[in-house]
Amino acid sequence: MWLTPRRNVPCVRARGAARGDARAARGAGVGGALLIELCAAAERAGLYKLTARIFATNAASRAVHATAGFDEIGLQRRHGRLDGEWRDCVLVERLLGDAARG
Repeated sequence: MWLTPRRNVPCVRARGAARGDARAARGAGVGGALLIELCAAAERAGLYKLTARIFATNAASRAVHATAGFDEIGLQRRHGRLDGEWRDCVLVERLLGDAARG
């Protein structure tokens, strides 16, 4: 995870922050718990939004993000390649702090 300025607003990029769950832990809620803690840590750090791109066919990741309070806000067609094939990506975001409260 690192911070980078974007239009004078701090932004966190956490590529693969919720990846790497051991196969034995899949389905046990570990990824969701980590994602919720990431959101809490980002809010404590004063950030106002987290965003992610998820392959549209990754139903498990989309469900985990939805459970953690992320909203699907768009679709990027043929945004990434996996196994040599173009894949669409769903954009998700979760507002934090004052931004989430209105």
